Amino acid sequence: QFWAMPLLRRSLKRLSEDHASKAEKHRNKRGKRKFQVEPTEEMEDAVRAELYNRMLSQAVEVDVLQAEWHNVAEFKGQCRLVTCTMLMHQKGFETPEMWRMVVVGAAKLLAEGGCLFMFDTGKCGGFGSRDVVAGFARRVGLAIHLHEKREDGVDGGGLYAVVLQKPTSTTVAAFSTAAPAGAAAAAGDTAASDAAGAASADGAAPPPLPPRVLEEGDVVEVHSLNGRRDLNGMTAVLGAFRADKNRWECRISAGVTAKRVVEEVLVQRQNLRQLIP
Repeated sequence: QFWAMPLLRRSLKRLSEDHASKAEKHRNKRGKRKFQVEPTEEMEDAVRAELYNRMLSQAVEVDVLQAEWHNVAEFKGQCRLVTCTMLMHQKGFETPEMWRMVVVGAAKLLAEGGCLFMFDTGKCGGFGSRDVVAGFARRVGLAIHLHEKREDGVDGGGLYAVVLQKPTSTTVAAFSTAAPAGAAAAAGDTAASDAAGAASADGAAPPPLPPRVLEEGDVVEVHSLNGRRDLNGMTAVLGAFRADKNRWECRISAGVTAKRVVEEVLVQRQNLRQLIP
């Protein structure tokens, strides 16, 4: 939302200034004492002030519904931890499946062994279903380590904590050796994919399925449309393939950043770009 970044910057600046002020007060108080004591509180506040100041200098906006997260592209494959909290609680009524875009974007940023932590409402887009999240995570190449309801929530959907991990190359190699060749990798077999994702829960790190074949539930970018040029560049979640129309059902996140809507449109394969890495 357009007000989110200014609010974040003000909050970080105030936190940095508050801890810097506290550190100065501890320093002055310690100087007046007859006997020297360990400056523990002073050091803690000074460290926190510096931390918030660094966060302020590095804060950037990311629209998770964009096909590429250009503002953080320099961190691809380098992050040990990516977090996303309460995003769907605020915006899920507009784009209920945006958690899929978060998972896809985070998977590109994570280093081997890195984790994505999400805490959000389970009311939107199947996020409250372990099988749905596990199946999509596997499709993207992440293993599910946690999917747990932590609070009832005010929206009736409950609040869920989810941890997904990017496997190491060693773990993938071990899994590939143990797993039957071609298991759950058939294109279009979403049920098999979900089942395999659920079976890999709690620490088993599966290899990603082939990303170039489109499947229901995948995240794609719409491009090169002539009749609806306003949808070009938008991301979408795939529904079923309509053989009679030779088109995919697409739930497209259309509109401006502060106010998105989901449009259901039939789109040809040639106008869809797979975003799953």
